[in-house]
Amino acid sequence: MSLRLQPTIFVLVISTFLVTLIGAHNCSNSCGTGKSAQSVPYPFGFSSGCPIRLNCSSDTGAVKIEEFVVQNITPSGILVDLPPKCDRPINSIKPLFGRNYALAWQNSLLLQNCIGSLNGCVIPTSMISRRFDLQSCDSNKSNVISCVSPEDNKGIDVLSYENVNRIQCTVLFSSISFDLGYSPQFQRIELGWWLSGSCFAANDCDRNADCTNIQLPNANGYRCRCKPGFEGDGFVAGDGCRKIADCNLSKYMAGRCRGKTRVGVLVGDSYTEVSTIRCCLHEMSLRLQPTIFVFVISIFWVTLIGAHSCSNSCGTGKSAKSVPYPFGFSSGCLIRLNCSSGAVKIENFDVLNITPNGILVHLPQNCRRPINSIKPLFGSNYALARQNSLLFQNCIGSFNTCVIPTSMISPQFDLQRCNSNKNNVTSCVSPEVNKGIDVLSYETVNRTPCAVLFSSFLFSSISFDSEYSLQFQRIELGWWLNGPCSAAKHCHRNAHCTNITLSNGNGYRCRCKPGFEGDGFADGDGCRKNCNSSKYMVGQCGRITKVGVLVGGIVAGAVSMILLGIACFFIRHRFTLKDQLRAKRLICEAAGNSNVPCYPYKEIERATNFFSEKQMLGTGAYGTVYAGKLHDEWVAVKMFRHRDTGSIDQVMNEIKLLSSVSHPNLVRLLGCCVEEGEPILIYEFMPNGTLSHHLQRERGKGLPWTIRLTIAAETANAIAYLHSAVNPPIYHRDIKSSNILLDYNYNSKVADFGLSRLGMTESSLISTAPQGTPGYLDPEYHQYFHLSDKSDVYSFGVVLVEIITALKVVDFSRPHSEVNLAALAVDRIGSGCVDEIIDPYVEPHRDAWTLLSIHNVAELAFRCLSYHRDMRPTMMEVAEELEQIRLSAWVPASPAASSCSFSDHGSEASMGGMSVKESAVGNMRLVLLPRATECLHPLEEVKERSPVSVHNPWLSEQSSASTNSLLNNIIQ
Repeated sequence: MSLRLQPTIFVLVISTFLVTLIGAHNCSNSCGTGKSAQSVPYPFGFSSGCPIRLNCSSDTGAVKIEEFVVQNITPSGILVDLPPKCDRPINSIKPLFGRNYALAWQNSLLLQNCIGSLNGCVIPTSMISRRFDLQSCDSNKSNVISCVSPEDNKGIDVLSYENVNRIQCTVLFSSISFDLGYSPQFQRIELGWWLSGSCFAANDCDRNADCTNIQLPNANGYRCRCKPGFEGDGFVAGDGCRKIADCNLSKYMAGRCRGKTRVGVLVGDSYTEVSTIRCCLHEMSLRLQPTIFVFVISIFWVTLIGAHSCSNSCGTGKSAKSVPYPFGFSSGCLIRLNCSSGAVKIENFDVLNITPNGILVHLPQNCRRPINSIKPLFGSNYALARQNSLLFQNCIGSFNTCVIPTSMISPQFDLQRCNSNKNNVTSCVSPEVNKGIDVLSYETVNRTPCAVLFSSFLFSSISFDSEYSLQFQRIELGWWLNGPCSAAKHCHRNAHCTNITLSNGNGYRCRCKPGFEGDGFADGDGCRKNCNSSKYMVGQCGRITKVGVLVGGIVAGAVSMILLGIACFFIRHRFTLKDQLRAKRLICEAAGNSNVPCYPYKEIERATNFFSEKQMLGTGAYGTVYAGKLHDEWVAVKMFRHRDTGSIDQVMNEIKLLSSVSHPNLVRLLGCCVEEGEPILIYEFMPNGTLSHHLQRERGKGLPWTIRLTIAAETANAIAYLHSAVNPPIYHRDIKSSNILLDYNYNSKVADFGLSRLGMTESSLISTAPQGTPGYLDPEYHQYFHLSDKSDVYSFGVVLVEIITALKVVDFSRPHSEVNLAALAVDRIGSGCVDEIIDPYVEPHRDAWTLLSIHNVAELAFRCLSYHRDMRPTMMEVAEELEQIRLSAWVPASPAASSCSFSDHGSEASMGGMSVKESAVGNMRLVLLPRATECLHPLEEVKERSPVSVHNPWLSEQSSASTNSLLNNIIQ
């Protein structure tokens, strides 16, 4: 190991993996069984509940898209195997264009049987032939391969099937895919994937994830990806995003495990030690995902490097650079380079790296570089290698002998610096060597019919089996020593000699055999065995193996890890109990004197059938709601996200507020649970779902107008109660149709007080960061960060518009100016065109009262949606006006007006559950509408029993039927 006194690093790594069970999703993401089982990240999966469904081969456990094998899935693409095939028609890849995936633009398709000569790529064609067996195809013109990279100039992120199918070729032989590092992957094709919609409306991205819009040929899509420092699939319904909590030795010592660390542990500060271990434990167990805790013990042996007759060092101090033999900077070196200010150069060209095969030189872009300026790169022991692709300008004629997508080259160069004329046209040339020559001659490059060498890029690999890499603004030189291998005396005994064929002679290079490392020359460092830990264990390092020492070290490390694990377990258990007691204390303080009962976690598990997916009611930003049966009564169980500090705040806020209010139209809090680190709240069960479900026809066929109006009035009363009857007032901050629940009798219940805030008694404004739901958020609150009771008024105005129109609050399928429902409603109501947006299901023209009441509610919503808060009514005014509209129905005196029996004697009569008062208007009576369920239990019957039309003429002394004054006069 110490051969030729070179530094050697011996590293022994002991790793312990803490793996916990990953919670199941609605979507099955596992394919196969046993050790061969494969899993895919959300939103991919193999069941009908998966947003992007793949196929699982039951016999092999392979992940497939129909017959195509999926090799890998990344946050940006799906890598599919596309082996070479001489008779594959282009339309056979149509299954790769699905609803949520399609070919990415960074693919280069290799085609056969083409009409004409096609070429839209740029890498040396000689490198493609080495990767494919063309002899298996018929030896005819079909063997000619055309490389095509379909371009799309409209900013589309993926290709359409039509783009590929219109290529004038009949056979798709194979493909080359380029990753973000421009590394080509042969026999692979990459698919871009997405979920339908856009980031603006996406609500399934984790809060620690970024959303990326995907531009599709005829729609929009998006992807979620964890932010830097987090890992996971990025989706709320999947694994979400968790901190990369690798509390390894280096981060632990550097104090990057969050909390008090380093010095306290080293000096024996027990408090700091406990805090650090607890922090690391917390990070490792975050979101119960697999984490690797790695303890690394490294031993370094560094010895003095022997001197040679050739000086191979350039510069001094830490910035000094050294080059391997036979390179150097003195006259005794076989291949002499230049050293200038600590930089290695060949005349004016910077040398970036020297490998056993070549010299990597920096060739920056230059719009005025003549070809003869690179003549110094053709020396007596080095010249341009054949794997370079040269970019020329000012050429005579048009030619192109390279093969990668041209769109990948343009972003790497700044063409704007050149004059904006025809000189900007760049031709790519890979000079071919037809006589077995390994390097290019200066004459071969100089005869190119161009005047300017703009730059170059390198397409190479370390070995034939290794991956290729694409390096821009680089040029590689092949190097050699003069003479053939038969006369070579410089190679080390453990090195191979390689003959280099030159245009005017022979040369050779020395390279260490596999298992050895060094420069390969006897006069240099020679070749020494590559003694890593595995070879050391089996005694291949030339010395007696110290198995006993290694086994003892492994055993000691394992024992240390076990003891550390046991200590961490007890410390974590202790602090878990402490956290649970603290959470219970906070909940009791938040609940005050209302005595919110706390239930055991196991009882909640039994009530929800162990949180069965079949009993899941829905998923929100902070947790999931399940239906459960607790003490023979159905309840709604809301489980907040595990150990999310934001969810703890939500729990505290909801308990504090809900335990301090009481109103028939506010959802009741029945209990809580804080065991197992899982914050859980228990509410009364709402069997008819949310108002949003009914308006969007996700549940039932729709709601008649009378039911909608009653729900609006009850909701307004509940919010007015929060604003006016409670001291200090409560601002809900998240009024929306999905937070309005409906019980058995379609009574409304306002829910979700997680974002609510207490108001200020001395001021109507609170300065706080805007929170809420897009489409419902008060624009003044969003702009000035001033929260007030009028912010809830604006949100309720949006709900009124939803009740009238049954349209989505944000819908990108509508025209651009109508995406936001509030803006659409203000425009239509303000221009007197409210009839254009009324939901046809409410049958606005079936009677005069229905149409009039809808118009009155629309006018009220218009005032609620005023931009300036001072122009909006208070919630108390909104509630009173809605109640007035609800109680203003007109029906004839005939008993046929209602299916409920009533007597027609006296000034007042009983009409089922309705009160009837005689009016001054002819034979008409004012009917106070009953609740929906007092007369009409089935929902479908309600629609049939709405107030009938008024056909009698209006009296001249009354106001117009289209105004509110008539309703006011009649009620008085």
